[in-house]
Amino acid sequence: MSSIARRPFIWRLLAGLFIGAYFLAFTWRALFMYFSGDDVMNLYGYWTQPAGDLVRANILFWTPYYRPFGGLIYRTLFAVFGFNPHPLYILYYASFLLNLYLAYVVLKRISGSAETGALATLIWSVHANFAYLYYNAGSLYDVYCFLFFFLALLVYVRVRERGEYLKGWVLVVFVASFICCLNSKEMGAALPPVLIVYELWFHTPRWRRLSEAGNWLIHEGRGALLASVCLIGYIPAKTSAQGLARTPAYVSHFTWSTYIHDTGVYLGYLTYSSQPFTSVGVIVFYGLLAVVELLLRSRLMWFGLLFFQITLLPVSFVSAREGFVLYLPNAGLALYVAILLVWIKDKLLSISPRLLRLSSSTAMALIFVATATALGVIHYKHWQPAPPSADAPIKIAKEQLLGMYPKLDPGAKVLVVQSPLDGGVWDLFFTLRLIYLDKDLFVTQLNGPPAQQVPVDQLDHYDHIFTYQGDRYVELDNRDTRRSVRLRLVKANQPGARIGESMTVASADAYKYFVDDIIMCQPKSVSCWTLDAPQMKFWLSSTKDRFLTMSFSVAQATFQQTGPLVIDYFVNDHLLERVRYATDGDQTYRHAVPASWLRTDDYTIVKMQVRNPYIAPADGAKLGVLLVSAGFAN
Repeated sequence: MSSIARRPFIWRLLAGLFIGAYFLAFTWRALFMYFSGDDVMNLYGYWTQPAGDLVRANILFWTPYYRPFGGLIYRTLFAVFGFNPHPLYILYYASFLLNLYLAYVVLKRISGSAETGALATLIWSVHANFAYLYYNAGSLYDVYCFLFFFLALLVYVRVRERGEYLKGWVLVVFVASFICCLNSKEMGAALPPVLIVYELWFHTPRWRRLSEAGNWLIHEGRGALLASVCLIGYIPAKTSAQGLARTPAYVSHFTWSTYIHDTGVYLGYLTYSSQPFTSVGVIVFYGLLAVVELLLRSRLMWFGLLFFQITLLPVSFVSAREGFVLYLPNAGLALYVAILLVWIKDKLLSISPRLLRLSSSTAMALIFVATATALGVIHYKHWQPAPPSADAPIKIAKEQLLGMYPKLDPGAKVLVVQSPLDGGVWDLFFTLRLIYLDKDLFVTQLNGPPAQQVPVDQLDHYDHIFTYQGDRYVELDNRDTRRSVRLRLVKANQPGARIGESMTVASADAYKYFVDDIIMCQPKSVSCWTLDAPQMKFWLSSTKDRFLTMSFSVAQATFQQTGPLVIDYFVNDHLLERVRYATDGDQTYRHAVPASWLRTDDYTIVKMQVRNPYIAPADGAKLGVLLVSAGFAN
């Protein structure tokens, strides 16, 4: 029995509290996260399917249904708490903490040492490259896969330590845990080979005849056998065209090049390497670990390394994922490193006990603290800050749109012109249907996924038209959809109401003047970036002796690429002037406008056409100028 195991319960409790606090010290901000894009996608996917199908899929686990245990979590919380992320993240983090306890108990039993189990759990507890896992409950599949994987492993190890076999209610709990593990994520399929390695390493069979092997399979190997039988229908269903193979990134490619590439990526994540390991690097990494194991003659270290490799196999032949998929496999490497550190401690104490004058428990405590400190510094250096939750785009959409319309007519037609959720994802579509509990809500997002986009000249009538200006959603007039979208006409305003002859970007109502190609900026901003063809609208009181005035800045960083900027000025589609700006910095434009070009009974549209815009290398956006003010003067 280890020195830690002989200590009072309070010391083990303090060690557990320390590991929990260590984990939360890095990750606690995620408790206040709002729904992520993955969350609303997952929730919408489960919510739109019949509840009976979800229940059946958790029982009949060999169907193609996508990770049904996760669906149980999402649907239950949505039914009880509605569109509220906080219960989800509280449960999510409670599961993280439960996993810390399970990891300790299982690793302690496998290693036969409380100190090794505690040290391995500390090493495994947190990693900066798992930030996607901590900040996104859409990755709950990995967390519950680990929970049930280790629960099944705990049930199995406890029984085998007593020299018994799985039977009765213990067998039922084992099988139920394994099924929940499979229903959480496909990586659970790695349990049968892990059990076989455990048996061969720690309960080595002595077969002399084939009949003895068969008898072993029925008794000692019963857990691995039953788990393997569960996979007979599970793997073909999950990898079928109706299952994961519907998504190209989940299609397996069983080639050496895929395996070595993916493994190199994952080892790069674990070691904080700026680049994935090369094929040589992967071989050297495993070779060094194997040499250390051979020198120390440690079966436990072999088990830790094999656990890592076996549990990594399900994601080693698909497109390499983010670092969070190492949540389960990393427990094996943590066990390996913990055993090595304990061996070093024991070796030092045995070589020079008088010189060190430390008890084994004191030395272990020092190693524990030193490991926590060293890893803490490394993790902190690479830690990614939590995304801000106060201004999460999904939260803004829910609060502001429900504030305007707590309810919409069933099947209403909604057009969204501009939104913080623009882009190639369906987050806004999912969010709108979920917050209004309407699976038939018709949503068009002009700047959303390609399937959501409709050319402006083909837009039909919509019940509601929303756009995002400044820091809020506003509703546009829906009487003439195309005109309203083109001119950004706010609903309930008379033509020209609250629209003047000039505006400054810093004013609270600046968004009312914007028509197109002006990037949303924060309220009270001094300037706003434009794209290459910004347009604004104004309502004039007279047309005589009017001058178009513009104030803007040419950014030095963009000027270095574009050189002298050439801008065409248009008023109601008439070219007013072409101007060449030979320097960067603040610029002012003023030019008389013919009275015949202007109107007092409708909007006057001003357009700047930047002929040689800056092309952003990241996304190809064509940036123009930093607009400060615009309008008409006498």
